[in-house]
Amino acid sequence: MSSKQSGRPRRRAALSKKAIQQWLGLWFPGARVQRVSPLGDGVTAKAVGVDYRVAGRSQRSVLRLVDGPIELCWRESLLLNNLHAAELPVSACHGVKQQDGMTCMLLDWLPGKKIFRPIDIAPYAEQAAELMARIHATPMPQRMRRFDTGFSKQVAGLRNNFPQFSRISDGLAGGLPAAQDRVLLHGDFWPGNLLYRRKELTGIVDWSDAAAGCPMADVSNARFELRWLWGKDAMQAFTEHYFAKAPYRAAELATWDLVALVKPILGMHRWGLSDAHQRRILQTVNAVADEALLARNA
Repeated sequence: MSSKQSGRPRRRAALSKKAIQQWLGLWFPGARVQRVSPLGDGVTAKAVGVDYRVAGRSQRSVLRLVDGPIELCWRESLLLNNLHAAELPVSACHGVKQQDGMTCMLLDWLPGKKIFRPIDIAPYAEQAAELMARIHATPMPQRMRRFDTGFSKQVAGLRNNFPQFSRISDGLAGGLPAAQDRVLLHGDFWPGNLLYRRKELTGIVDWSDAAAGCPMADVSNARFELRWLWGKDAMQAFTEHYFAKAPYRAAELATWDLVALVKPILGMHRWGLSDAHQRRILQTVNAVADEALLARNA
């Protein structure tokens, strides 16, 4: 996720114009940077929009710098280009470079901005649901990471290190529910990765957590994120619209809602949140857990 006022994670030191010029020069020797627009920091990545002139023409691109092996960025670049060819609203990737232990991806600029506090929530949530249904219907590339990889270890970590959430780890003792299907998952579907322009959804960014798995994993993750950031009404509008558009059932959604709580509980300490944001997320975790366990026992 990206940096916040709105929620997650910590800010990184700003890249100097000289450093951005050096990165851009790996693709376009002689390019002249005109303007830099910070686009947000993630736990392992930083993105900046760059306006520049090269060969007498003005252009705009995104540089995404990643703390990680170049192989992961190549894999993400291939996925992005497959999705771009399938006409999903994603950036095409025009190459991956590495220097000084950092990896950089050159991406197309997407119009729009992240909306953290919409006035009229329902249209934003419904468009997000339609986009998720499209993603789940898109043919999946080969050799995708499996969503369930390491899940039992995550639940064990939850049980051993967070006894205050034992009702969640106990509720997941049986493992993941049976998958309805195996589809492409975005893996971090939340408002901080969605772009809107004039109330129209124009893009989705940050595919570093993409995986193959049950569509309900994505649905429940989005339900949690929308609930703590946009509210319960947005979560419900998103859920209803998704199931109206996608060929899946809300089977075992309560258990998948518990699954979606594991990541924020285990990872929140790395996101650099304010105390107020931590309290808000923990309140949402507890509310979702109580409702999910009640629904399972009904």
